[in-house]
Amino acid sequence: MLEKTKTFFSNAILTVLFSCLTLASAQAAKPLWTFVPQTPTEITVAKGGSAQVIYTVQNQSSRAKNLVMKPIAGVIQGAPCQLPAKGSCTLTLNINGSALLGDVLGGPVLCQQGNDLQCYQPSSVNILRIRLTEQPTLSPLTQNLALSINNPGADPALSGTARIIRIKNTGSIPANNVQVNTSVFPVDTSITSNTCTGMLNAGNTCDITITPGGRASPDNGANACTTGTEPEPTIVTVSADNAPSTDVNVLVLGYGCIYQGGFLFSVDDATPSTQSIGGKVAALTDEKESLGGFFFKWATLFDDTAADSITDGLSNTNALANPVGKYPAAQACRNKSEQGFTDWFMPAICELGRYSNPPGGVDAGCGTTNPNLYTTLHTNGLGGFAGGGYWSSTEFSGSPTVDAWFQDFVFGFQFDGDKVSSLRVRCVRAFTP
Repeated sequence: MLEKTKTFFSNAILTVLFSCLTLASAQAAKPLWTFVPQTPTEITVAKGGSAQVIYTVQNQSSRAKNLVMKPIAGVIQGAPCQLPAKGSCTLTLNINGSALLGDVLGGPVLCQQGNDLQCYQPSSVNILRIRLTEQPTLSPLTQNLALSINNPGADPALSGTARIIRIKNTGSIPANNVQVNTSVFPVDTSITSNTCTGMLNAGNTCDITITPGGRASPDNGANACTTGTEPEPTIVTVSADNAPSTDVNVLVLGYGCIYQGGFLFSVDDATPSTQSIGGKVAALTDEKESLGGFFFKWATLFDDTAADSITDGLSNTNALANPVGKYPAAQACRNKSEQGFTDWFMPAICELGRYSNPPGGVDAGCGTTNPNLYTTLHTNGLGGFAGGGYWSSTEFSGSPTVDAWFQDFVFGFQFDGDKVSSLRVRCVRAFTP
């Protein structure tokens, strides 16, 4: 009798096991939801790149399903997959190359929400096969390039030197099908040489040469910025089939354009060709004294200082930093924090003006070719200067204890005035490429 009981239970256990295996086999043969790819599922994604894989998921059962994907690093389910009975949903997978831990083989696995045991994935033919590769990187030497217009009739003349956008592939594999596209350049400005085409090997560079014409970049109203406005850049886009594109902003500037916080009045076009021009700009407005007036004393007491340069306003202004309160005009520029810059200074006499023609006033020794606020901006109706005198930061060499140089903005004459007199101040700053 005992032997028969053992046999019965053994047969029962075998029957249960056989039933489970049969059910599992049936589930494997007939999944409750199936996957139909709408895009290739075998893809290559660069590290730092992105891609998308899309499936249509079809419900084989008569019950609605809410499906959630099992996590895969770097593969994100775009939206919940809610399956109506005998219906379908779209499964969008966003691939982030930066988050991938390596190649992906298999999946996506979708499970009934709240039931991790009821899960299915595509057939072996349609599973994910993602290969992670390195990526080329197109790195510009500079994100912004400023050029001078070609204007030989300006005072001083502007030569308009060609400048180079240099791109380096800082990645570890070649960039394929490199090409250059641009928005609209000012009239007569053009790309005169371009080696950024085809393949750019890892570690190599290519050059785009921009040659300026006689017209400056326009403002947002299509007026040349030399009318005293802020220019809109031309955008040079460098792209490749297997790398993110990169943009370089190009500005073509002339006297009076608003650039780096002020009106451009001096250009250094001798900087390296792969960099922007250097130069100086004048603040957009005169300085305003704390009580509301526009007039500052050069000094509150008479003394002889080291502010004796006729061309270097920055060194003069630094020499007048202390004691605080004794040199109000220069210290107004030292304290200036505007347009995102804090390196303003009071111009030296030759940055402010030059000996007038016909002669008048006193000759400070500036010559006839120095760029300055009066000649470059004011005589062309730019800068919004008031009629009257503006302090320079330069002491008068004839009587340095008592007098300093100032520039008359009515007739263009230069004079010396006693330091305790009150005149207007226009700060300037130098910019570097």
